[in-house]
Amino acid sequence: MKRLLPQTLAGQMIALLLLALIGSQLLSFWFFFDERRAAVRAAARGQVFSRTGSIVRLLTQTPPRLHAQILDAASNPRLRFWLSPEPVADETESDDGRGALLTDHLRRELPSGIEKAFVNVNEDGESFSRPWRRRQPHEHSAREYRPDRSRAEPLLHGRPALPRHPGHRVGLKVSVLIPGQRWLNAETALRIPPLTWALPSFVAIGVTAVALIIIVVVMVRRITQPMQRLATAADRLGRGESVEPLREEGPRDIRLTTRAFDRMRERLQRFVQDRTRMLAAISHDLRTPLTTLRLRAEFIDDPDAKKKMLATIDEMNAMVEATLTFAREESAQEDTRMVDLAALVESICADLNDIGQDTRFKPHATASYACRPIGLKRAVRNLIENAVRYGARALVHMEVRDTAYLIFVDDDGPGIPEAKLDSVFEPFMRIDESRNEESGGIGLGLSIVRSIVQSHGGEITLANRSEGGLRATITLPRD
Repeated sequence: MKRLLPQTLAGQMIALLLLALIGSQLLSFWFFFDERRAAVRAAARGQVFSRTGSIVRLLTQTPPRLHAQILDAASNPRLRFWLSPEPVADETESDDGRGALLTDHLRRELPSGIEKAFVNVNEDGESFSRPWRRRQPHEHSAREYRPDRSRAEPLLHGRPALPRHPGHRVGLKVSVLIPGQRWLNAETALRIPPLTWALPSFVAIGVTAVALIIIVVVMVRRITQPMQRLATAADRLGRGESVEPLREEGPRDIRLTTRAFDRMRERLQRFVQDRTRMLAAISHDLRTPLTTLRLRAEFIDDPDAKKKMLATIDEMNAMVEATLTFAREESAQEDTRMVDLAALVESICADLNDIGQDTRFKPHATASYACRPIGLKRAVRNLIENAVRYGARALVHMEVRDTAYLIFVDDDGPGIPEAKLDSVFEPFMRIDESRNEESGGIGLGLSIVRSIVQSHGGEITLANRSEGGLRATITLPRD
């Protein structure tokens, strides 16, 4: 279910507003439908009562021989009248609830002198007592009723007709006692309304929804686009790339956030530049006294003292150069571009093989990756050189996963104690127990590697292999 839900802010806002719109519109439509249905029924009942009152006046003022024609002319498939010796409406139901209210309404439409009138409400789907058909001119109309028929099957004027429409249902039963001890009965049929009558309401809901969605999309994009640019710039800045100042746009809160990000970017760049200049100055200041010390060491007569002093000076020079290299890596401004990561790693292994180092690369398919290739190449090369130096050979292979590229560098060396797997990344940290001091290095190689990898948004980890040796893993994000 979570995968079906929108993941972006714009998608979630649009989905929530759309659900709220649909819910409110459906609720309003339901109220409207119920009120409209009640209004239509009330109007229909008012017409039935008015027509019933008019027919009662006609029957009381015309001779009985015309009654059949009057009732036949007044009847139709949804409202029919007939005369019978007994009422079709129940007196008990007429005195309770809605029946009593409708009976009072009917009596207001009847002429004076009418003593009994009953109205029954029936909306549960009961069908007409008998089908109706208008009497043809040649048919006999003198008889008004047949005494052998029950109240459940009232008589109709004329012969029985074809079946009525299946959507008609009895809505009201009306019985009025007219002079002559005859009951004028009426039944109304309610047709189930088709869905097409609600089409205008659905169209209005659709138009409202489309208009609201357009407005919401415009507003949400105005909010989310600056946020997306801010997220992209923050990710690039975290990877060590050069980021231009962002354009301040959108709502006030977004503009303030963009302004704060630009100030942070400027402070970080100024800090890195100041530190780089400071290290360059220190390097320049240290080289002069180191050169002086070397010259003075040449005039020492004691060969052993001279040798030790020159070795110390060389070590100090190496530390200065390594420190400058480390600083340059963190402040590098190399442009990011798309490269084939597999080809880049393979080319490093090939170059090291050419100079006699035992490196093996397991071929891998093309893997496009946006990076700063010179820096990343230096990091991978350092790892492979360390593997060859301390483990005799380097076995390199890659894996491509859904969210990351993985580069593995294995060696056959003695490994590193578990307690020191993390500390070896600290500057000038050396593991004397497992690394040969005579092989060179002052402990900045892995620090430089981690700095480069982290500037690409990745991570580097070390782990001892079960079969012996050390595995270095570089994890680089794909997005």
